[in-house]
Amino acid sequence: MSSNKIVMGGPTATEKEGEAAESITPGHLVEYVSGNLEQFQKHSTAGGVAEPLVATKAPYSGDPTTDIESVEDAYAGGDYVFVAGLKRFIRVLGLLFGGSNAAGAAPDVAANADITAGDFLVSYGNGAVRKYDSSNDSPGAVIGVAREDVDNSGSASQARLVYEVL
Repeated sequence: MSSNKIVMGGPTATEKEGEAAESITPGHLVEYVSGNLEQFQKHSTAGGVAEPLVATKAPYSGDPTTDIESVEDAYAGGDYVFVAGLKRFIRVLGLLFGGSNAAGAAPDVAANADITAGDFLVSYGNGAVRKYDSSNDSPGAVIGVAREDVDNSGSASQARLVYEVL
């Protein structure tokens, strides 16, 4: 699915702003930097419980006649970053991990980048999401459910994926 919006619909998201502690692309699952509620980093715990926070694009980031550039433009460390606090049922244009980068152990396998609509999703630990693995992940770690099919198992790059927050 192609879209130029990160928060795609559903209940209104709560917006937050802060400083990017590292390079963050709109759509990345993010978390507060430990001890600093004004800085964000990519969610860093694979299969770990995550607050439903996602980086969004800047509302006024360039040419006001077009917003084509913004969803793929990463924030650099030190940039002002925009984040949405997501509520249940909001649809998000997030990022799915590149399966060819998987280590091949436990839930870190390429097959967890082959998503079918309806699959539950958890953090991959680098801002992207992956398929929930019931033998390795806590049910409390599920962040959302996929709303489209995306097979990214053979790619080294992250891919866009629409999911709905649970």
